[in-house]
Amino acid sequence: MNTNMINIDDISQHLLTMTQLRRRPGEVFQKLPEVGMYIVLRNGKQVGRILPIEKKMTKEEIEKNIEKLHKLAGGFRLGKHLNPVQLNRLYDKQYDEMLP
Repeated sequence: MNTNMINIDDISQHLLTMTQLRRRPGEVFQKLPEVGMYIVLRNGKQVGRILPIEKKMTKEEIEKNIEKLHKLAGGFRLGKHLNPVQLNRLYDKQYDEMLP
């Protein structure tokens, strides 16, 4: 048996008509993590996709991302005496230090 072949049932579980979505939205969204993605069809043509939200982040991951954001957004303590060229150099230096 050829294991490279795609099963029609695997494909059809990802296809969803507008009518199905309208009639059973609860069921659709309950199965979404299992299915992974739905392709929404209207009159046989693709009109959209429904994707699950990425995995939930832990509290530590959220705090780490907020800390990075604070560094980028509010980490510059600049004086008004700098001109645009000097500001750009300072920004570039700060970004180089903060970003991988």
